[in-house]
Amino acid sequence: MRLESCVVGKLAASILSADFAHLADQVKLVEPHADFIHVDVMDAHFVPPLTVGPVVVESLRPVTGLPLHCHLMIERPELLFDDFAAALVDEAASRRLTQSRFGG
Repeated sequence: MRLESCVVGKLAASILSADFAHLADQVKLVEPHADFIHVDVMDAHFVPPLTVGPVVVESLRPVTGLPLHCHLMIERPELLFDDFAAALVDEAASRRLTQSRFGG
């Protein structure tokens, strides 16, 4: 069987595992290989880790021309939409989850 076509996706480079003391340099290092920069925003409430917010994202905008995608894993993402828009994020995604109790 011969492969006639290949599906090509997009590659997101996440800053979550970056050395934050050298964040700008590390973003520049992956730029030639990535389609966009992915930022996991966590508030230590919605999910356990505490990561970055709009201020760090804003500091990335002058560093890269790649689109910035933020995954907002925070309790009240709507409270920060304007802040992320001001930080010139290209795309933000969040999910609203509800809690339910199972069993007795």
